[in-house]
Amino acid sequence: MGPARPAARRRPGQWEQLEPGLFRQVGGTGRIAFQRAADGTLSLLTDADPTVAYQRLSWYQAPGLHQAVAAGSLAVLVLTVLGWPVAAAVRLVRRRGRAERPAARLLGWTTGALLLAATGCFALLTADANALNQTLFLGDSPLLTAVPALVVTALLLTPATAVCTVLAWRGRWWNLSGRLHYTGLTLAVLLFLVLAGAYDLTGTGALDLIG
Repeated sequence: MGPARPAARRRPGQWEQLEPGLFRQVGGTGRIAFQRAADGTLSLLTDADPTVAYQRLSWYQAPGLHQAVAAGSLAVLVLTVLGWPVAAAVRLVRRRGRAERPAARLLGWTTGALLLAATGCFALLTADANALNQTLFLGDSPLLTAVPALVVTALLLTPATAVCTVLAWRGRWWNLSGRLHYTGLTLAVLLFLVLAGAYDLTGTGALDLIG
């Protein structure tokens, strides 16, 4: 179970029912809830009402699942962003030349690096809860712009990364472990972007895939 958003302030608009007593704003993020008293009357749970309405979360909305997916995705991204340059340096020292398909590898590395940078900026932004509230109110931090910009840029590169993954298997690029690594990187990027959509880290709602 998870808490529903506090009821939206009274304003015109259309609402759709999620379940008995709980409604969501059409084309928006607001939610309102109604409580039925013992005598059968209904009361609106407003922002000023301390009562909290609860709704059952779907399995894919569970915070624990999101944390596990985020941790796994970040592990793959860190391994790639740090590991590939080290591997390239080792090949250079041993005079083995560059790895095959350097453009595809650079594309994957750049996408992963953008998402890691977004994660770092988000961590800095949320490190101090009190400062975060002030920052959100004033909108005076460049991090508020940096996080969505980095995520959106990674999103724009992701289709090309996915195409390279398909081509890698069809053309037998690299060895088996190399193809598996690139596939894992692509999956990590996609899963990270789904989570970014769930929490609207782009600030646009364009990636709101989980709801």
